[in-house]
Amino acid sequence: MVSSFGFSIGTKGDDLAIRGASDTVATIECDRIEVTTPLWTVTTRGGDVEVNGDKVLGTQTLATRDRIRVLGHHFVFICGEALEQQFYEVIYHLTIEDFATGLHNARFMAEIMDREARRFADGGVQLSVGVVRFGPNLTLGTEEIARANEDLIRNFARHLRVQAPKAWILALIADGEIGVIAPDTAAVALDLLLREICLGFTSVSENPRSSNLRSGVADWSASTSAADLLEQARARCRQPAA
Repeated sequence: MVSSFGFSIGTKGDDLAIRGASDTVATIECDRIEVTTPLWTVTTRGGDVEVNGDKVLGTQTLATRDRIRVLGHHFVFICGEALEQQFYEVIYHLTIEDFATGLHNARFMAEIMDREARRFADGGVQLSVGVVRFGPNLTLGTEEIARANEDLIRNFARHLRVQAPKAWILALIADGEIGVIAPDTAAVALDLLLREICLGFTSVSENPRSSNLRSGVADWSASTSAADLLEQARARCRQPAA
């Protein structure tokens, strides 16, 4: 339950207080107990509640590892057997993933790029690196605008996950900046597809900042460091759109 008294699962305790919650925002409870697999649900009271990036309206069932966002706070729901093992697995994933977007994070991106650089040097496999970034928002300064910017990035990340080939590695590498590693893909092909993905998102987004969405790519080279590749892609993001 998320309320002015705190957050808890299946009880009415004060396990974790959340500022800004008034009355009951959401209740997480077990609807069926006397079954092999208990049924857990989250019920909202009209507050800002999401499960795996989708807004919850009314009651929704929960599965272990679901990501819950309540009033800007993030939680991972786990249930069932081996809770301690699940807990440590969740902690590990939180070290390599960005919770809000569901993408990997900058640390994971750097590790993968170092690994792929060695593979490229050993076997000459074809790889390309891309960066998608939102232009700076000069109106930053209020909590409402910050929340709108966060929602914009999360919505684009969801759009990118759906549109991108499964082999791509996607990571939030900076505020408003997403990195892409594309195996077996030429830079020209990656550039074209990223532009199409960005254009598709811009055409349906209601946020004016989406018009500042830019992408850039760099060819993978055995003589170029991972950091240099990202900087090359970032520089191309700053170039005027063709």
